[in-house]
Order: sequence, then C-alpha cells, then structure tokens
Amino acid sequence: MEQDNAHTSYHPLLKPLVCFLFLAWITTGAAKAEYYEIVPSIYLTQEYNDNIFVTEDPTSDFITTVGPDLAILGVGERVDWNLSGGLRFRKYLENRLQHQQDWHAAGGVNYRPPQRSSMFTNASYLSDTRPDRIEDGFVTRGADRERYTFDIGGQHGLSEVTTPFVTYSYREEDFKFLPERNQRTNMLDFGIRQRLDRLIPMASGSAFFQFSHTDFATSDDDTARFFLGVEKTWSEKWRLLANAGIRYTKSTFSTLVPNASPPPALVPGEGTSDDWGPVTDISLNYTGEFTEIVLTAARNVVPASGQGRSVEQVRWAGSVYQRFTERFRGSLHASIQTQESFKDVNPAQAVDRWSFVFRPAMTYDINRYWSIDCHYRFYFLNDHERSREAAQNLIAATVSFRYPFRH
Repeated sequence: MEQDNAHTSYHPLLKPLVCFLFLAWITTGAAKAEYYEIVPSIYLTQEYNDNIFVTEDPTSDFITTVGPDLAILGVGERVDWNLSGGLRFRKYLENRLQHQQDWHAAGGVNYRPPQRSSMFTNASYLSDTRPDRIEDGFVTRGADRERYTFDIGGQHGLSEVTTPFVTYSYREEDFKFLPERNQRTNMLDFGIRQRLDRLIPMASGSAFFQFSHTDFATSDDDTARFFLGVEKTWSEKWRLLANAGIRYTKSTFSTLVPNASPPPALVPGEGTSDDWGPVTDISLNYTGEFTEIVLTAARNVVPASGQGRSVEQVRWAGSVYQRFTERFRGSLHASIQTQESFKDVNPAQAVDRWSFVFRPAMTYDINRYWSIDCHYRFYFLNDHERSREAAQNLIAATVSFRYPFRH
C-alpha cells in the first residue's frame, strides 16, 4: 500500500536490464558444463479471434504473430543451467492500433552438491500487451504489463528418509497505464518431507508453512498457511499428490472512516479485515506409454492479476495428452475456476467471477526441425460483481522451426 510512484519512477529499461544482467550472471557463474545446446527457433501463428478484448460487445479480427527465440542450455555433473529469450511481433488485420512488440527473458541454475543436497535459482522478465491474455483461467487485461519473477531455494537430506526444504519467491507486476493494478508479492515456504515406505510402499508425507505478503496500490495482504501433504505412487504410472491445511489472511486497505471532528463526516483512513479458510492442492497423474492424464483441484488465496487485490480462488482442471504416432500427438484441456474477494474489503474493488476454458490441440512434427500446431480455445467469463458476461472463440495454426546446436 506504500507503492507511491515507485513503479513509474525508474527508467523504463532499468528493470529489464537488471533482470537480464542477473540472468547472464547466474548462467555465466555456472557455465562449466559437460554438455551444451544452443537452440534458435522461430514460429509464425495465424489466428481468428471473435472477441479480441473479451467484452460483452465482441470485436473480431485476424491476428498474425511472429516469435523468434533463442535458448542456451548447459548440463554438468553437478550444475545445470539455462538462459532463454525472445520477441513477439503481433499484427491485427483490422484493429491496427493493437499492433505490439513484446519480449521475454528467463534463466536458471540447478546445483547439486554432494551428500543429498540440491539448490536452485531462477529469474524471468516478461513484457505483455495482449488484451486477452488468460492466466489461471482469467483475463489479465494486459494494458502494457511487465512481470518480474525470482525464485531461490534448496533442500538437504538429513537421512535417507528425511529432507527439510526452504524456498523464497518474488513476483512483481507493473501496469503502465493502470498503476492501481500494480502488485508485489514476497513468499517464503519451509517444511520437511518424510518417506513413508516402511508404512506405505512408494509414499511420502510432508508438513510445511507458507507466508506471503502482497503489496497493492491501495491495500496490503498478509497470509499464513499450514499444510499437511501426502504423495503416493502406484505401479509407476499413477501418482497422487494431496496437500490440505488452513490459512489466515489479514488485509489492510484504504477506506473512509468517521471523522472525529466533522465536517466532513468521513475522511480517508485505513481499514483492516481478518479471514480464515481452508487451503487445498490436489493432483492425480497417470503416465502411460502413449497417454498422460492430469487432474487437479485447488483452493487458496492468490493475488488476482489485473485486479489490484487478493482473492480466494477455487479451480478444477483436467488435461489429456495423447501420442498417436511418433510424429502426431494431441491434447485436450478444460478448467473451471472462481475468484471471490473478502466481503468486508473496499466494495469498489470487490471481485466475484467465474470462468470456463476449453482447449483441444493437435501437433504434427514434420521432421526434427519443423512442426505444425493447430488449436481451438473457447473461453467464457461471468463477472457477477459487474453483471457482465463475455465469450471468446479462437482458432489458431502455428508453424514452428527450431535448429539445435550441440557441443
């Protein structure tokens, strides 16, 4: 809530430059590798979109996207590292004011010291101007958005069956023309995993805490979570991961409070709210020779991208991946999700919405360099708070080329 103008006071290229230098540093520091791979690639996508802004009054258009990318990978005995980046050039046939260029960069290092330990760090930068970008089932309303992420963590095996772990994550989103949507999130996870093979074959349990602080333009949210988890594998094909627990969230936000010396009757002030609730994260995976199935269900408090506040999100999702031949494969994804804000928070920022996503896709590998991908996406959004509904149909075909160099 104390962001002021910090998001807009920097030179616009400063943060991306710092992010790129960090990515270059972490990969250069781990550059000693036994195996290298450099992978330049490019793709061309042509799509028809019947609602490019995902609004009640649809605007349709044909969109052409060209995306050159470069990835560099290094694999060693104890260190793996990667560095990647690319550009996105997007042209609209009719709505030419939407022509944009985006870019992204990412990198990471995995380090495996001796004696049952491992460490990792990664960072990324993304500039995104697409108005119908969908993340976690909801439209972010791009509006020249920049995202920065950073993660670092590790684990150390105290024995063959007991492993404590810790992870720190940072997320930042800046909206150039809508600074009231800006957000920063710091999150810390720590806990312990225990193998349960003596009691349950091919199973493990865990207990961990999670603390997060999210700073919005007009509010701050602090959430503490405690999870108990179990992981179980059957016949090397089925895997169940279930985490369940409880959370406590405290919000501090700008509001109007009674004036001790009226008039006026109300003056700007600070309000607070407390909320308790369950948290769950469940996934069931099947991995066969040609088929993979992933089913997930989750409930948690998350920062709502583009909304400028935290919400309680419930999400059910399912994906099926099928390889028909050596070169031909397909996938099917569907999800339904809801987001709702806490009842006693500033009503001007209330959130109450749900959405549905359905996306089948087919991919054909012409050879080791060329591939063709075709997909359809149906998206439906129901915003109860604003009494609005929107639907979108998108059909796209992509031709991709990649040429790996190995050393």
